[in-house]
Amino acid sequence: MDKVAVFVDLGYINNVTLKFGNLKIDFQKLGIKLIDTNVENHYRTYVYSCPPYQSNPPTDEEKLRKSKYDRFVHNIISKSRIELRSGRLVKRNGGIFTQKRVDTFFAIDLVKLSVQKTIQKAILIAGDSDFVPAIKEAKEQGVIVKLYYYKDTVHNELLECCDEKEEITPELLQSIKYDSN
Repeated sequence: MDKVAVFVDLGYINNVTLKFGNLKIDFQKLGIKLIDTNVENHYRTYVYSCPPYQSNPPTDEEKLRKSKYDRFVHNIISKSRIELRSGRLVKRNGGIFTQKRVDTFFAIDLVKLSVQKTIQKAILIAGDSDFVPAIKEAKEQGVIVKLYYYKDTVHNELLECCDEKEEITPELLQSIKYDSN
């Protein structure tokens, strides 16, 4: 059986789920739902994120956002076969926030698992063309790369570079949403 890793850009999937009422995703369900269990084995799901910005000293609102993020982190790292990679959020002039290191961690993990022959297939949920060089290297190493994307939120170069593509549908999102029951 082929080993499959799932790579999730949390910022991207959060932007997609906002279009459907801000659904909360169950990343354990997601990792299992996206693979064909008849011929594939779920190696691990990698989630790439960054904690919310904290000024010094943090405001009450920043503390609340950080507390919610910490609960999310605790929930996700307690699950089997899920790894969380955290970058950092930087505040630029004009109050604009930029994620740092998130795309780098994503690319490093994809290339490392491909070069080490740990995986035979990579499933990506992303929209950024920054991943194209890493995807090309993974493909050179023999890894099949499948992209899950939402229409009008994905860079064409990313779409063109992946071996397989599938659009994220409302039905898919409903099947992987977090069930609080």
